[in-house]
Amino acid sequence: MEIHECFHGTANRQKSIKYGLCIGLCRMHHRAAHNNHSFDLVVKRLGKEAFLKDHTEEEFIRIFGRAYET
Repeated sequence: MEIHECFHGTANRQKSIKYGLCIGLCRMHHRAAHNNHSFDLVVKRLGKEAFLKDHTEEEFIRIFGRAYET
C-alpha cells in the first residue's frame, strides 16, 4: 500500500496532507493516479467530496484553485 495525496504536485501536496485528503493505493493504482488523467480526476473528485463534508465549495476552490467538476 502506498499513500497518495488526492491533490498532488508541489502546490497541493501539503494541503492534501493538512486536510486528510490522502488515500492508500496499491502500486498499480498509485501510478495510475499520476499517469492516467481519468483515474486522477476520479481520485480528485473523491477527495473533494471528503473535503465538502466539513467545508464549503468556496473554501475548496480558494484552497485548491479549481472545482474539479464532473
